[in-house]
Amino acid sequence: MEGEESARLEKFLQTLHDSGGGGGGGQTAEGMLGFYSDVHWVGPTVDVGAWRDDNYHHLGDEYLDRDVKGLDPVSIAKALQISPTIAEELTVVCNTRALTCPAQQRFVASNMQFAEKVRCIDNVVRHNDVSLNTLRMRRLRFTKGVDLSFTDYTGCRLYRNVSRRTDVAEATADDAEPRTPVTEPEAVLTVTLIKVSKTHPGVFRARVAREYEVLSRQSLDVLKDVISCSKSNEKVGEFSDDLGAVKDAPSFQDLYPSAFFFIEGVFYDDLRGAGAQRLSDHVVAWSRERDRGWGGVRQSATDMSGTRLEELQVQLGKPYLLLHLGDCEHVLMVSAIRLYHPDDSACYEEYPRETATGLFRRKQCAACQELTADWLVVEDDLLPCSPAFLCNRCVRQFHYDHKGNKVGHFKALHFIDWNAT
Repeated sequence: MEGEESARLEKFLQTLHDSGGGGGGGQTAEGMLGFYSDVHWVGPTVDVGAWRDDNYHHLGDEYLDRDVKGLDPVSIAKALQISPTIAEELTVVCNTRALTCPAQQRFVASNMQFAEKVRCIDNVVRHNDVSLNTLRMRRLRFTKGVDLSFTDYTGCRLYRNVSRRTDVAEATADDAEPRTPVTEPEAVLTVTLIKVSKTHPGVFRARVAREYEVLSRQSLDVLKDVISCSKSNEKVGEFSDDLGAVKDAPSFQDLYPSAFFFIEGVFYDDLRGAGAQRLSDHVVAWSRERDRGWGGVRQSATDMSGTRLEELQVQLGKPYLLLHLGDCEHVLMVSAIRLYHPDDSACYEEYPRETATGLFRRKQCAACQELTADWLVVEDDLLPCSPAFLCNRCVRQFHYDHKGNKVGHFKALHFIDWNAT
């Protein structure tokens, strides 16, 4: 299937050429793919590994262990040029433990399970008439997967948060496999997946589709695997003669395993799995056919599995590209970077984790307008429009007789709604 995957990519590149991106002296690589680095929301370039190490060096070990001993009063007095008595008083008054209230002491215990912590803070806030806003906000943070959603200025729900913290002890109790705790300095990157839809001819709308948190010491292939795409699980073939054959048919991911990230002018290919090929070779060869402004791009010496996020230099808010299945594009950006904190999930196996998912309308069946579509029907003589999305129940009732024989001429292609991933 290597030839088919290459053909899909070459057809996609030809589409770029026909749409105005292939003339001599035309758009640059970033301009063609919509990567505009001069807009106001794009931040400066950040070396992920250096940023993590520099900031951790300044903030110290408290980001890995809350119980680490701080400076003694003598060292504080010497550094601030104050008396030891005042320094000792500062260590007591300015300690982070002094910022808690008596009702808060119980649920901040480090050995408390997540579910017990949620129940405890809920009881404190609801039944003890606590007016402390920090506790109310903490309750929302722990229960945000249930009752907290983000809204835009119109008041419409855009996406909901689905993350939760997992302790090593809790994860080990739920899973027999051993877990690796986070013990080294880490940076947590928030990767936002953008869903671009065409609302009108020539008008496109970009919305948040997914948000993920990934650690700086993890590799790009781990991030690629967690990004969900409904097309990856769709079955390849035409199934109008036998709808049941879709169960044994191969998926697009099975036939086209290759993929690449395009980040800051560098291609990172996914060469795992049998039949995988370096898709970026076709893009580089295509870019050299004419003067398309792609002179600065290059291919990474290592593939996705050999490249960690800490080795990258990224711009916050700048769109990057994931291409897989030959011609399926996903736009993503690093929207935030911060240091790992004890309140985060405590084991590497919990990352990358999905922290938010977009709220989109599902593709309803064109016949019943109730169920989610399962089939894309084309070249149909009986339906008023083609293509048409139909659910499994309607396509069987409308296009097959009581014995299961096909009625009329049409083609049935497998379809998975994006919301089902």
